[in-house]
Amino acid sequence: MSSRELRARGGRALLACLSLVIGIIAVIFVQATAGVARAELIHLAELREGRDGSAAVAVSGDALGSQTSRLLASKSNTGADVALFVSDSGAVLTGGPSAIPIIAFEGDVMAVRPFDLIAGSWPTATTAGVAMVVNKVAWEQIAGRSGLLWRAGKGDLARHTPVTGVIDDGEQDPRAYLPWRELAAHAQPVAESSVRVLARVPSGDAAQSVEWLRWHASVGQLPIQGTIEPVNAAAGVDDQLRIVTAAFLGVGLIMLLVGVLGVLNIGLATLKERADELALRRSLGATKGDIMVLVLAESVLIGCVGSLVAVLLAVAMYRPLVAAALSGSTDVPFPLSAAVYGVVVGGLAGAAGGLIPTLRAARTPIAAVMRA
Repeated sequence: MSSRELRARGGRALLACLSLVIGIIAVIFVQATAGVARAELIHLAELREGRDGSAAVAVSGDALGSQTSRLLASKSNTGADVALFVSDSGAVLTGGPSAIPIIAFEGDVMAVRPFDLIAGSWPTATTAGVAMVVNKVAWEQIAGRSGLLWRAGKGDLARHTPVTGVIDDGEQDPRAYLPWRELAAHAQPVAESSVRVLARVPSGDAAQSVEWLRWHASVGQLPIQGTIEPVNAAAGVDDQLRIVTAAFLGVGLIMLLVGVLGVLNIGLATLKERADELALRRSLGATKGDIMVLVLAESVLIGCVGSLVAVLLAVAMYRPLVAAALSGSTDVPFPLSAAVYGVVVGGLAGAAGGLIPTLRAARTPIAAVMRA
């Protein structure tokens, strides 16, 4: 009966449905993109600080001459993925508009800092010859230029090393990465340098990574600066995301409230036209509960149809919008939970919009049909 009544007033039902669609789409997108945003923020943090579950510590001393630190990153030392970085190596890449600092590295870099490889390849221990990798910010400065050289310390001869790869390391400043062995072979020792050591056990448990690194640092008598800290890439991300999600969800709910008011307005207008019909139903034996179910079912149906339309539109727009936000990545499926959430919200919005007309319909006096 509710469906028949909606078809009889198709224009008004369509307007009421459309008034909910935009608000439901907004709510669906907030729910659908929250997981994608969280994963992207955590990945960005891992690019900069290291994979979640790693342990990090700074080791002081002569970075290039520290055989103990180098042994720590050796493949022969099993039990964890370990990498070392020297950001204050004193080496720079020249030939562009400005000198680009070179970070020396050693060990399982990609295992502890999952850089996104944009072009080329990442140098490994088996890579033939010498190689240098730059981040995408540096590549924007040096792309197409010739005569790129790197220098290490005052008075050292400039050397040419081909750029074999471009990565995204999450940094906003230009950076170049050179294997430690190449820098050590052609540069004088750098005094007062600092080595950042990252270690991660196979289980990915941060506490175990800290214990593993603490034990090896103790055995190797490494000159540790500060304390060994766990890398928690998700720390702070959930709090930040919760605030942003709440803000966008609030906007979506305001838009949904406008739709609810539209359903309410159309429902009250329709109720006036149906007063005689509802009174006649009461006189023929329909109870107040029957009238309430009849009117409320119409509003809920409007909400459900609006939510289904919103889900279809959201699914159609999801991949293109996510691809634009994630630089071309389209391998992000639409979460089914967001669709279910949208249908539930749509049904509740329809019920909320039809609540007042339902209560008024139940109070329609039977005497109204006598007056008619």
